Amino acid sequence: MNSINLEIRPISYQEKVEERRQLLRRQGFLSRLQNRDFKLWFPELKPEILDRLGWLDLPERSAKIIPQLKKFAEEIKEDGIEQIILLGMGGSSLAVEVFAHSWASLNAPIPLQVLDSTHPRIVAQVGQEGQNHKTLFIVSSKSGTTIETLSLFRYFWELKKRESEFPGSMFVAITDEGTPLEKLALERGFRAVFHGSPDVGGRFSALSVFGLLPAALLGIDLEKLIEVAQEEKKEIFNLAQPSPEVSRRDVLIYPALLGSMVAQRDKITFFASSELVSFLDWLEQLLAESLGKDGQGLIPIIQEPALEPGMIGPDRLIINFALSGDKDLASSPMSELLTQVDCPQLFITLPDIYCLGAEMFRWEVSVALLGSILGVHPFNQPDVALAKVLTREMLEKGFSSSSPLPAVALDKEKDLVAQWGQWLESIEPGDYVGLQAFLPPTEDTKDLLSELRKIILTTTKAPTSLGFGPRFLHSTGQLHKGGPNKGVFLQLIDSPEEEVPIPETPYSFGQLIRAQADGDFLALKQRGRRVLRVHLGEEAGQGLAQLIRIVSAHFL
Repeated sequence: MNSINLEIRPISYQEKVEERRQLLRRQGFLSRLQNRDFKLWFPELKPEILDRLGWLDLPERSAKIIPQLKKFAEEIKEDGIEQIILLGMGGSSLAVEVFAHSWASLNAPIPLQVLDSTHPRIVAQVGQEGQNHKTLFIVSSKSGTTIETLSLFRYFWELKKRESEFPGSMFVAITDEGTPLEKLALERGFRAVFHGSPDVGGRFSALSVFGLLPAALLGIDLEKLIEVAQEEKKEIFNLAQPSPEVSRRDVLIYPALLGSMVAQRDKITFFASSELVSFLDWLEQLLAESLGKDGQGLIPIIQEPALEPGMIGPDRLIINFALSGDKDLASSPMSELLTQVDCPQLFITLPDIYCLGAEMFRWEVSVALLGSILGVHPFNQPDVALAKVLTREMLEKGFSSSSPLPAVALDKEKDLVAQWGQWLESIEPGDYVGLQAFLPPTEDTKDLLSELRKIILTTTKAPTSLGFGPRFLHSTGQLHKGGPNKGVFLQLIDSPEEEVPIPETPYSFGQLIRAQADGDFLALKQRGRRVLRVHLGEEAGQGLAQLIRIVSAHFL
């Protein structure tokens, strides 16, 4: 395997990181992780520690299921399936997006799309596309209870039931054994059920069946992907005293760098060349959900609009990903910017796209160790449940589409300007701004939100993050509510005209996504977070454009 290359800039930071790396090695962090020593994290054993370390064995365990996955992929191809739609959230979908995007040059034998939005406009659009093709649906949920995934399943099941006497043949489930989803799949005659491992948490499951079955369907060489991960694991754990050459790419550099600077630089700003951009979404969840709790946390900042040197504050640390020989990142305006700022930067160069599997494993190891350094539980997500409970309460009340919670409307421009000004004034040095868009994740919407991020960044100099609801609830939502109280949030909602019922339930997708927005708004308020809620009207794009015009006129 060609080596992953690491470089720390400026040189002045290298000595500090090297001292911390050597300390972590002397303290036996890697050997204790390899031996499943729960005291690496806490003096006494806590739930979801020893029973969540199965990801350490995935490079070996997953190799055994490759023949089964490849056989299934070949059967699907021979059956004439024209497209695949994966229904999943968070750990069940983000690794799949990495594989689909980063290996796009393979020209997959069957197109694969991930659907992780409950916005009625998107659901209706994908539903129409699904009717026009012979489509296979992968219903992916570790717990088998994920409300978004099951709602999407019920919608597409109803569509396929109209087309076929045996709709189950067009559905596959990936879930742990004994879950409600497995029971549902068996009752309705799904084509197949693939079981996850109960000792592997969702965000650590990229190299399990949750990531590898879709990867097989995409035509990715699973043997090569897993072999590279196996080699990386051997290098990490089998070399107690690595050679100088290995030390330069030692996995301990990641926790040494981040752990030594977290007190001053907790905004980890990521950049990546085009083929690796989707990897940042996966990494964002791994960092935010694993470490953002008990008032602690590293704050991942990804896909931020173009920065200027004066916007890189003293609370940032920058990490860059690129493929060897890829000039994309090196020739970008961002590359010139990074030479002008005096903050720690880590450049990670992968020799081959298949090294992404190894890099996933490296970051899983690093995050587990960072949990020890920060004193937090890296495998649970205690604050995620609150928003889910509040969402269920909203749905059970049978509320109307008009939310009872406060939201400033665009037609109340005077109120909007006043509240926006108060919201800006609440932002303090060291804070970050989180945009929470319960909107259709279209390219036009993303472009407008990027423009809004630029305005906020220019106005406040605060790092900005963006999450589409309800997707972000399964990634950065834990950090927002359980991490340090440095987040200042802008929640954006709309009221789409589309009314898309969810079969077998008394509510629609419009009601579901509004309940999720309401639930998260209440959860943020209960945690004492600063949040402004803006209602964009029926058409999100037009509303965003109007919001941009208003704030630009008054605050730029």
